[in-house]
Amino acid sequence: MENDNQYNEFQSDSSASDNTANAKNTNLKTIINNKLAALNLSGYNAKMIMNRAEAMSCGGCHQNSNGAEIAPNVKWPPSKFFVHVDEQGNLSSALTKQFLPARAALLADYWQKTVDKTVEKWRFSELDTLVPLIILVGFLMRQIILTFCLCLP
Repeated sequence: MENDNQYNEFQSDSSASDNTANAKNTNLKTIINNKLAALNLSGYNAKMIMNRAEAMSCGGCHQNSNGAEIAPNVKWPPSKFFVHVDEQGNLSSALTKQFLPARAALLADYWQKTVDKTVEKWRFSELDTLVPLIILVGFLMRQIILTFCLCLP
C-alpha cells in the first residue's frame, strides 16, 4: 500500500533525522504553539511537545530522545545507546534512575492503599529496598523470555 509522504509525519524510525521532534510541518508547530498559548502554558513550546511525542514513540527507547527537553527544565533520560537493556543484561540509567523507581513508587502506593483496606497495614520503610527487587525481577523475566526464544526452532 502506497501512502502519500504527507501522512508519514509521525512514523517511528530509528534515524534521528526522521523523527517527530524534527517534523518539517511548520503548520503543526504553529498549531501547537497556539494551543499552548490558549491553555496559558507559556513555559512550554512546540519543540517540547514534539520531543515528548517522540519520546513516547520508539524514539524514547532508541536514543533519539536522549536529553531532549520534554517540559520546562525536564529532559528525557538517556537510553543505553540504542536500547535500555544491552545484550549482557545491563540496564540504562533511564531504567535504574527514572522508570523503575517511578514504577516501584506507584506499586508501593498501590500496595499500601490495597493493604490499608484489609486487616493489616504493610508499609515500606524505604523505597530503595524495593527498587533492586523490581530490577532483579525484570532481569529474570528477560532471561526467561530469551531462553524461551532461543529454544524456538
